[in-house]
This record gives sequence, C-alpha cells and structure tokens, in this order.
Amino acid sequence: MLKRDAVRGAIDMLSKASRILVMCHANPDGDAIGALLGIGHMLEDAYPEKSVAFLCKDPSPETFFFLQGTQRVQHSCVIQEGDVVVFVDSAEPRLTGFTESQPELFFDSTQSINIDHHPTNTNFGTVNLIDLFAASACEI
Repeated sequence: MLKRDAVRGAIDMLSKASRILVMCHANPDGDAIGALLGIGHMLEDAYPEKSVAFLCKDPSPETFFFLQGTQRVQHSCVIQEGDVVVFVDSAEPRLTGFTESQPELFFDSTQSINIDHHPTNTNFGTVNLIDLFAASACEI
C-alpha cells in the first residue's frame, strides 16, 4: 500500500517539473519496459504541456516492439534544471546502468520519484512509492 503523503508529494513534484524523464533498469524485462512506457504515456496525458522522455540504458528486446513507444526509448540524456526523474522497477541506482556515466541523475539536487515493488529497494528517490505487496512495478 502506498502512503498518501508520498503520492501527494510525487504529484506536487511532477506538476512543478519542467521536463519528466522516466527510466527503468538496464537489460529490461517486460515489467521494466511495461512500467516505463505505461507511466510515460500516463504522464504525457496528465501533463500535455510537459516534455516526457523514455530512458533505458539498453534497447528494448524485440519481443516488446509491439508496445506503443518502444521506438521512443533513448539511451542517454542530459539532465536540466527543473527535471524530475521517475525511476521504475529499479531497486537501486546501479541497476539503471547510469550511475557511472550519468551520476548527476542520482544527486540529491535532482528531484526524483522511485516506483518499485522489490523488498531490496534502497529508497533512493526524493519520493519513494514502494509497494512490497505488488507483483510488479506495472501493478503500482
């Protein structure tokens, strides 16, 4: 079960963002790609005035090419002032594959929302939406 204050904090953060970057773990599986695309499209619908980028260190496996948006997944980005990073299905920063190449994504000064279901999650986001009873990040 998600904490109401955390959800409100995430909504507040997203509403103030100038751009939203949604990121999943490297070597993505179905939950990672599904959560990445699902939350990305949902955020585009909720905030049509904002740019939403889909990020993953590795390409989507061909198995998931039928999902709308897989061709939009980028493999790097440049963080800008006002960005909010939404991490999905990543229990800890190193799983994204970006900790060494783009450590600024994980600085305390970068606003972030961590959405996950793994009991090993390190709560590395500014706001953490962790549901240990969820079967997947997509469920959250």
